[in-house]
Amino acid sequence: MVGKVENKEINELHRETWVLMFPSIADKPLPYAVAEAMALSTISIASKVGDIPEITIDTSAENFLFVPGNIDELINKIKMVMSQPPRRDHKYWNKT
Repeated sequence: MVGKVENKEINELHRETWVLMFPSIADKPLPYAVAEAMALSTISIASKVGDIPEITIDTSAENFLFVPGNIDELINKIKMVMSQPPRRDHKYWNKT
């Protein structure tokens, strides 16, 4: 967990990070953390809240969404990611 980060540090953190965990229960319209992660090819394991389902349409990012409060579904998404070797290609963002 990193906490608040200056904008200039975001790209560098994404280069060092494989997964963004965004288990929110708040129905925020558009969480920038998820949009930034997708733009920088970082996998986002995120709750289906706010506009997250809409911005992930037709990408494999949809495969990493879970219902808020559903711990079993969250665990399954984590297992999906952990079963793959960390890579920086775009296979996670191509619809499967």
